[in-house]
Amino acid sequence: MRVSPILPGIYCAEYEGLYELAMAFVRLQEYSDGARFHRKIFELEAFIADWCERKGEGAFTYPKRWNGYNVAGTVVEEWLARVKAESSLRPEEAQLLAALRGAAGSPPWNGLYLFGVCDEEGPVEKALVTEHETAHAFFHLHERYRRRSHAFVGALPRDFRLRAEAVLREKGYHRSAYTDEIQAYLSTGDIDHGMLGLKTLGCRIKRVPEIEGLQEHFSRWKRRLAHGEAP
Repeated sequence: MRVSPILPGIYCAEYEGLYELAMAFVRLQEYSDGARFHRKIFELEAFIADWCERKGEGAFTYPKRWNGYNVAGTVVEEWLARVKAESSLRPEEAQLLAALRGAAGSPPWNGLYLFGVCDEEGPVEKALVTEHETAHAFFHLHERYRRRSHAFVGALPRDFRLRAEAVLREKGYHRSAYTDEIQAYLSTGDIDHGMLGLKTLGCRIKRVPEIEGLQEHFSRWKRRLAHGEAP
């Protein structure tokens, strides 16, 4: 596993497999964006038992469900302070945080965004997940990016947005993450067949200008940052 910067303020943790990735990020991710454990400190054993009963039909399928994780630096700091007071770091978490400190320095991490990906599903899928997680980073780190994304998402057709939110709710996202997730899935995913694609959601409309706007918004922001320009 290694952590390295990919764009200013954005750090990527790369793992070989889905299981190792999940074990490092699961408590952080659920604390950040999960509906059931939002802003809660929990023990992994309890989470695994809960998942097996409610979602996995007796098996811990969580690592196979997600192939990327993301969390703002401010949330990492908040979570870490609470874990030290209420629980303890697991070895996988300690390794991740040590690698982050090695790459980015010690906190404060208010201008930092961390995400994790893995090699298990191949380079194409890894690249797609990296794009998606980068969109989350832009949303949290850059106010102008966030404001514009909010405008696009707010202008989406009502039926489309309700369907998208229903999918996110079923996937276990906390409602506070809906706008961010919608912008990330739409700005970097397949317009028709992505997780929130038009055909995936069963929408009859063929073209949504707001989705095209989100995709151009992301591409333009990434180009400028990659070239060291002010976005």
